[in-house]
Amino acid sequence: HYDGAMALEIRQQLKLSQQLVMTPQLQQAIKLLQLSRMELMDVVREELEENPVLEEGLETPDEKTAAEEEQAVDVVASEGHAFVAATFGGLRVLDVSDPTRPREVGFADRGSYDMGRALGVAVEDDRAYVANLEIGLRTVDVSKPDEPKTKAIYPLLHAPMALTVRDNRAFVADQDEGLQVVDVSDLTRPRQVGALKLPGSAMDVALSGETAFVAAREGGVWAVNVRDPTDLQLIGSYIVAESVVSIDVRGDTLSLIHI
Repeated sequence: HYDGAMALEIRQQLKLSQQLVMTPQLQQAIKLLQLSRMELMDVVREELEENPVLEEGLETPDEKTAAEEEQAVDVVASEGHAFVAATFGGLRVLDVSDPTRPREVGFADRGSYDMGRALGVAVEDDRAYVANLEIGLRTVDVSKPDEPKTKAIYPLLHAPMALTVRDNRAFVADQDEGLQVVDVSDLTRPRQVGALKLPGSAMDVALSGETAFVAAREGGVWAVNVRDPTDLQLIGSYIVAESVVSIDVRGDTLSLIHI
């Protein structure tokens, strides 16, 4: 699927981390994280109807503590700090200058159910970007790590799962809408500059040179030329039998997590 000019190519002999064993519990957690709030409620309702042993709790979301709803699902380290996407815990900032004693120093929108689930985070310079499943792309000023401030929310995304940022461009894995590119040069006014629908459901994205590699669940892995973000071009694919949910690229090696 590639021409001779490509610096990278996907080959069967790439070192793929397909030996990872996903427990049934972890597989279920990943699947549940992909659901919208309404879809999640439908799943719970069906389970309650099918399993007489289960009982519906009487607590409402507002009565639960943030800690009960927080799960660290993505993390990026930058200049002595770790930025954590913690689902309903929002964006958490840890001081990791002493790796043996990490400590939380700041947070943005922690415990706010209206802000949805933070599933992905990327950092460039003094800016952080958060993929929130229910609300879209959130931009955060982290020039003061102990006082991160949300600057804008870009809502015109379907269901952002993960993202990576380079040169003031956010490349977002947006489930059924594929790969989305958002210009974030103005932190207060993010705007879409490119999009490309892909087979499957985009779950993760990684950049290498002028190529974005997208993990698309049952669609496998797709390679997209992003030299011109306004004109994204599909240039290759790697299909596997399993559902690919996460991806990383180092040099000419792709690492995948599948379920």
